[in-house]
This record gives sequence, structure tokens and C-alpha cells, in this order.
Amino acid sequence: CIPQAPGNSGICDVNNKTDGKIVAWSIKIQTLSNKKIAINGDVYMSGNIYAANLGNAGVVYKRACTWRWSSTTWQISKSSCTPPGCASGHTDLGVSERVYSTSNDYDPWHAWHGASTGVSERNCLIPPKERATVYETSCSWVNSCYNCNGAYNISMSSCTPPACASGHVDLGTQNLLTSMSMNTMYSQAHDHNTIGGNVTRICEIKAP
Repeated sequence: CIPQAPGNSGICDVNNKTDGKIVAWSIKIQTLSNKKIAINGDVYMSGNIYAANLGNAGVVYKRACTWRWSSTTWQISKSSCTPPGCASGHTDLGVSERVYSTSNDYDPWHAWHGASTGVSERNCLIPPKERATVYETSCSWVNSCYNCNGAYNISMSSCTPPACASGHVDLGTQNLLTSMSMNTMYSQAHDHNTIGGNVTRICEIKAP
């Protein structure tokens, strides 16, 4: 600082160690996008994280349907059905089969009863770019019949699962038969049969 320079007399004082004022400043930042950062502690942020790839392979959910098989013999087999398709923009990973329940009963006044039930499941992939997750809501139902000659003659019931939370995407519902039983009272010409299942609703949460 030169006190003799024009305009410096008020800001330059060599005795009181004032030697000038800041008239401009700047910070230069260099971003090394090909470098990794290791964080050993917690990270707290009040805003959102935006990245091309957060390191997950996407989220998988299932669309399913129930199948039933029956016969008037002691033999057991299985069947299949066609589950609903994946939501728009989601990848279909194919269909798999599951057996949930089998039953075999002999009614001397009618015939043998063989029955099985299961589901066909379609695996659907939500791509990572959607930054989403899914959850299910559900409700249960049961049904029974007396003297109906086999559980396969009972109609499936239904119910209405809770709706998705506000702002979440409803991907649909599916009614699945998960339990079945058949019983004959041999001392009398009567049979009692029961089935049970649930209806699930698939909900998608999308990150902002």
C-alpha cells in the first residue's frame, strides 16, 4: 500500500497496519469427474442427489394370476394362466410358475377328487433411471361350500385392498388363491370344502 498514491491516504496507515481494501475476489474450482471420493462418516444433505447412475440395477415387481386344476381321479397335475403385462416403460423378464396348494380326497358316494392351485408370475423390471421402489397393500378373503363335491367347485371370492398413498402410482391389483382343503365325512354322505386367498395392489413410489 502506497500512502502517497492518489486516493490511498484514507486506507493506508503504516502505523495502524491498515494496508488497503478488497475490491474483487474469485474462487476457481476444478471438477475431476473421473475420480472417486471416499466418505468415512455421515453425509447430511437438504437437497436432492442427481446422478446418471446411483449404482442400482432397478426394481423388480411381479404381476400374477391364479390357476386351478382338478379331476375326478386320485391323480394330481398343474395348470397355468397368463398374468397381466408390465406397466409401460418397464421390462418384461418372463413368466414363472408356483404351486401353492394340492388336495386329494375320496368321496365314496361320488368319486375321487384331485385338485391343485398356484400362480403364474410375470417379473417386471423398473429401470434404474426411474429411481423408484414398490410396495403392496392387500386384503384377504375366504369361501367354503357344503356338499359341493370338491373344492374346485367353489368360486373365488374377492375384496378391495387399500389404495396407494397420495402421489404414488397404482400398478394394478391381482387376486390370488393361496389355500385349499377338501374333507369328506365318511359316516354321512357329506363333504366340506374351503378356499382362501388375497387381493394385492402394487404401488410405485417415484423419486423426484
